[in-house]
Amino acid sequence: MRLAFVILLFLTSSTLAQDISLWTWALKPRFDPLIRQTVADFEQQNPGVRVEWIDVPGEAIDRKLFSAAAAGRLPDVINLPDKAFVRFAQLGAFKPLDAILPGDPDKQYVAGALSGCRFDGKLMGVPWYLSNEIAVINVTLLEQGGLTLDVTNSNSLGSNALGRDWKTLRTQAPEFHRKTGKFLFMTRLGEIDLLGQIVAEDLLPIVPHAEGGFQSNLTKDSRIVSLMKEWVELYRSGAMPRESATGTYPDLVQAFKEERVAVVNANLVRVIQRDAPELFARIVPRPAIVGAKNVGNLSAVMLGVSSQSKHPELAAKLLWHMTTPKYQEELALLASRLPSTIASMNSPRFAPTAPDALSQATALSMHELPKSMSFVQPTGTWPDLEKIFGEGMKRALLSDVPAEKALADIEAEWDRILRADAKGLSWK
Repeated sequence: MRLAFVILLFLTSSTLAQDISLWTWALKPRFDPLIRQTVADFEQQNPGVRVEWIDVPGEAIDRKLFSAAAAGRLPDVINLPDKAFVRFAQLGAFKPLDAILPGDPDKQYVAGALSGCRFDGKLMGVPWYLSNEIAVINVTLLEQGGLTLDVTNSNSLGSNALGRDWKTLRTQAPEFHRKTGKFLFMTRLGEIDLLGQIVAEDLLPIVPHAEGGFQSNLTKDSRIVSLMKEWVELYRSGAMPRESATGTYPDLVQAFKEERVAVVNANLVRVIQRDAPELFARIVPRPAIVGAKNVGNLSAVMLGVSSQSKHPELAAKLLWHMTTPKYQEELALLASRLPSTIASMNSPRFAPTAPDALSQATALSMHELPKSMSFVQPTGTWPDLEKIFGEGMKRALLSDVPAEKALADIEAEWDRILRADAKGLSWK
């Protein structure tokens, strides 16, 4: 009788126990203790639940997800950076969360980050930790060029105040270069920055196609053509660093550290503090340089429930738990990132604690978060479109190929990819 009871108890416990899996993107070993504690707290709050956590190195995540999906073994909760998240969402890897989240996402998460998780009106994930752009300024070099920091952010004609928008900075750049032999700003024209300029100016690089999917809007909108011509002409005039056409983020950092550039639209304050302490004492952070849309670019890391999850409600409960203010703030502080929760906006943990640039930059980034949004477009082909755009614009920047011709060539390739994608065909 006792043996029968023990067997029944074991079978009942096994039936009630629920195992769910969590795959994260490149968090070990630095964040191991924090994630383990977050998972342990969830298990304690949900008796009978066991979470299997696997961290996947960044370069392996795509391959492992494709293999798992083909075998019908996607994990219950998946963590991905924004561009990869869009791609897998488009492929059907995630389950809509609207009906299974244990709370109201619009009251939980910053709007600009949450908007990047919606596709065709459905919420396919939630934002976890974030980073946004701010401007970093070498005050000494700025003054050498006859410009000042204006606390009123005035961009009026005739003012010596540094512009806060890209249009004004393009106007100020030639005179600054003439006076100093150096450069007012640097941005990566041959990488992702120039494409981001289109979104920043409240223009659409892709638009819906009448037959479904998307089509390029690069040459169809004359404002985009005019904007690209302005950037190409400014670069060819010599008022921007040569490496703006081909440089990557390390090149941007190096140009600023060498004091050849006065302004960058990237939060590299921590790098300057570490590598150039003398320069660190002469820099100040300011809100991101913006376009007509008046928002800064936001990068987000997402969490979603896989479409193959056998326990979607429980999985949604786990990702909600992981993205509550308590755990978000711990992770954000450890990673030098920002939490995506509205409740964290006024947290003293992100308030300035010292008069130095690093403390001010952290507080400023948090303050500017509601004015930030992701520039990633709602197509899984976006990383490929970015690469093609960068390669095409490099040809215009480094040769005499007209900007209009470069855009037309890019558009033809974009449309080939977007039409194939709309039909579920490979474009590679």
